[in-house]
Amino acid sequence: LASAHQGQGLGTLLKKKMIAACPGLGVENLLSFYFDHNEATRRLNEKLGFVPMGHLTEIAEVFGEKRGLVIGVLRINPDAV
Repeated sequence: LASAHQGQGLGTLLKKKMIAACPGLGVENLLSFYFDHNEATRRLNEKLGFVPMGHLTEIAEVFGEKRGLVIGVLRINPDAV
């Protein structure tokens, strides 16, 4: 989300809508990729049940600093339609 719209619950709302749509779309595993320095996204993913399953260290340069990318996975209950 753009900086001006962060901290308003929009990320949570959007991710919850994506999660709710998954069973009807046949999605069994939802992935979330985020830079390892992004604490807000880490906390949101943890709150929603995503589990870190991978970490690509120093894969990108962000504002002049090497950053890693975390891969989080949420297993979707196919019976939750």
